Amino acid sequence: MSHKNLLVGISVLVMLCVLATPVWGEKCKKVVIHHLDAGPILWGPENCGGYDGCATSKISGTFNGTLTESFNDADAVHVVDDTYAFTNYGVIETAQGELYFVERSIADFAAPDGFAVHMNVSGGTGRYEGATGWMGSFDNFEGTATRMGGEVCWPGKE
Repeated sequence: MSHKNLLVGISVLVMLCVLATPVWGEKCKKVVIHHLDAGPILWGPENCGGYDGCATSKISGTFNGTLTESFNDADAVHVVDDTYAFTNYGVIETAQGELYFVERSIADFAAPDGFAVHMNVSGGTGRYEGATGWMGSFDNFEGTATRMGGEVCWPGKE
């Protein structure tokens, strides 16, 4: 019982360590954006890197820098009445690199409270190369009551 069980136990422990290695090499952060200073919506591919429209905002919180959200008119679908479904493309630029994400939302423009957005993190540059995760936000239509949060993970290359 002694050597055989010991070898099996060590083998299981080594296998668990090998399987857990990617998790140990990853850094995850809870994301909270405390302040968003919304910029104006610009229209036209010449103003928005080929997109039909875009907006740039200054953000502070977990990420400090610039948030740019871009969209194509073809990615907006009329659902019913004043309700539309959207797909937007975002970049958060920080001193440590850029974080990329895809936003999806459904907005009822007749609603008094605003709309919610879900963001899937799809990579980045610098520190955020290979990033994954999600963020969510709630915005009012005036852009004055934005709240963002979520979790973002990236390989620990520092």
